[in-house]
Amino acid sequence: MSRIQSDEISIALRQAVVWAINAIGLVGALLVVYGITSYVTGQKYTPLEEIASVASNCATLIGVMLTASSVYVTNNPRTPIAFSKYVSAPVVIVITCVVAILYVLPNVRQYCVFYIFGVKGGGELPSHVFNGLAILGLSGGLFRSIVRENYVNLHSY
Repeated sequence: MSRIQSDEISIALRQAVVWAINAIGLVGALLVVYGITSYVTGQKYTPLEEIASVASNCATLIGVMLTASSVYVTNNPRTPIAFSKYVSAPVVIVITCVVAILYVLPNVRQYCVFYIFGVKGGGELPSHVFNGLAILGLSGGLFRSIVRENYVNLHSY
């Protein structure tokens, strides 16, 4: 593959990531508007409730995956610490993939719950799973907003 093709692919991938981030933000904004409207009017719209739930869960999974995998971007202006790169990001990525599989494939979810815990699981994954993943993704992203020297050498204080 020539250097020009490689650069074009790299640019296309970066544009796709920017598009995905904007799409997730838009979905989040629409969910907030719908949630507030539903609360204020006291009316829930069944078709939108189903769509809102699925959109929220999928956007959370994609957002957490993008946040965790951002430590591997080579031109990252704030390089991640080793713990983020080799421990926390891979763990979050694996957990997110497992939750995505369990969310998308209900038969696999029921089999895993029965096989691992010996009980018959039922219903959808609780919203706490998705909220927990969102908080996990946010906490990882927050490390970029603080001065590294203030938390890398904590033992010196």
